[in-house]
Amino acid sequence: MKNDFVFVDEFLPGIRWDAKYATWDNFTGKPVDGYRANRIVGTKALCSGLERAQEEAASGGFGLLFGMAIVRNAP
Repeated sequence: MKNDFVFVDEFLPGIRWDAKYATWDNFTGKPVDGYRANRIVGTKALCSGLERAQEEAASGGFGLLFGMAIVRNAP
């Protein structure tokens, strides 16, 4: 993984996610090739923004839940 990328759950404790492409619970009925784990990877900049959103949500008694994450393969 490139230096600017992190696993979102490691950067933001308490975040929940459901990366369906890595599971049997998606429209194909099986894990999609290339999705090795039910985890979400994002840039550190993305995570910083999500951290602010997570704090704002927590102030209202809410949390963050990622549904699907689709990215293109970078060269």
